[in-house]
Amino acid sequence: MGDPARFLGDIDAAARMGRDAAVSLLEDVVARVGSESDAGSRFVLGQASFLLARDYGLRDRYPEAIRAFHDALALPSLGASYRAGAHFGKGMAQLGLGEWVHEAGDMQVAESLLRSAREDFISSIGVEDAANSRMRLGYTLLRLAGYHAARGEGRETGECVSHALPHLDRSLEIDPDLALGYNFRGFALVKLQEYAQAREALRAAVARNGTGFAPAYVHLGDALRGMGERAAACYSHVTRLALADEAAGTLSRLTVTSAIKAEWGLEALGERPSTRFGERVRDGGVAGVRMSPGQLEFMRTGFSYRLQPVGRPHG
Repeated sequence: MGDPARFLGDIDAAARMGRDAAVSLLEDVVARVGSESDAGSRFVLGQASFLLARDYGLRDRYPEAIRAFHDALALPSLGASYRAGAHFGKGMAQLGLGEWVHEAGDMQVAESLLRSAREDFISSIGVEDAANSRMRLGYTLLRLAGYHAARGEGRETGECVSHALPHLDRSLEIDPDLALGYNFRGFALVKLQEYAQAREALRAAVARNGTGFAPAYVHLGDALRGMGERAAACYSHVTRLALADEAAGTLSRLTVTSAIKAEWGLEALGERPSTRFGERVRDGGVAGVRMSPGQLEFMRTGFSYRLQPVGRPHG
């Protein structure tokens, strides 16, 4: 195929289209490059398949994206800039597939995919030190910390959280407006009980991403609760967001899980939540989200654990 730029232009154009037109265009790209074996074609196939999986709900395309990026990386003709992108894309596809199988209850496979994603983000940084690669590496380490915490592995949990922070800090040095970077940094600092720094990071996240940023409000509530300050307003804000989205038919899995954590936050304050998202996802599901008692317990462990402060500044 040669230079993949022409097909990547089509992929970029899909982001500006409605859903049906975008899916049709991406499927056309897949059909045109799917049988080609050169590095550029495999890279394009990975990108198109990943977007079909992540942005348009066709999550069975994640394995195709992972294979395509893997094939591209195995070819020495793949240029350096595309090589960094292929490692990043493969890592993102593994994160997406890991979340999918986690939702299905296969924690062991999900954790294995996270570990593979971590290695690809490290490789991507080795080629090009980009903000998104640093941020996603930090996020992956925080996700892995949750698996260690669920098994009661305190040392490994602390190592993952502490190792995530320098990558999140570096992502924000490269891109000071990266709202997700501030959110993940604030989450990590909450876990280390460095609540004042966490509060500032999470306020920066909200300032850059708006009042609909449900996960940041949950983490901000956690930081304020840790400081003994008024946290209920943050948690209640999240449950109101979830109710409004449910009424509008736009409720996402991320907002559902944020609302459940907000309910737990209110309970930790001795308040009775006015919503029942946690019970509803267990008993019948909410907006297509269902969780077993074991999955809810895993999530509660990730919400609740705290580590000993490491006693060093983080920027």
